[in-house]
Amino acid sequence: MINAQIKKRILEVLGIIFTFLLLGGDHFLPKGIVKVLLLPYVGLCKLFYNVYFIYDSTYGYVCNTATFAINKECLGNTFMAMVFVLLFFRFKALVINQGKWLGMVVVLAIGIGYIVGSVRILASVPFAGSHFFGLIHGTIGIVLYLGGLIVINGIGEWYLRKRG
Repeated sequence: MINAQIKKRILEVLGIIFTFLLLGGDHFLPKGIVKVLLLPYVGLCKLFYNVYFIYDSTYGYVCNTATFAINKECLGNTFMAMVFVLLFFRFKALVINQGKWLGMVVVLAIGIGYIVGSVRILASVPFAGSHFFGLIHGTIGIVLYLGGLIVINGIGEWYLRKRG
């Protein structure tokens, strides 16, 4: 039987590994997988703005009007890693079954990352083609990502206080 202290250290090492996997996801994943992972963003842009995309292996999904592209940097994997670190390392000591917590946090981090990333892309599309698009897109990202982390931490704190 594995000692509780050893099990705790193994989970921490796994948490660090998952953090690095999320951080480097857009760099080591094959282009075919990145192409599939970007499809939710492309689908939302088609749904909300009726724009169509052509996939280019160099640039990612390029809008048919060529005013913007959705590429591997749009995955939001850095934000997903921050959400993972916040949830896993901040709240893991308070969770009874830490093995299940690790799996649940990976799913939560990816899901929250897609939701916030989708809002960022959808909020930025109307400014595509603008001279200040980069500045606007970056500002939207900072506000959403920082706000998202604050909200996630607040919800976690609220849940723990409610739980006792």
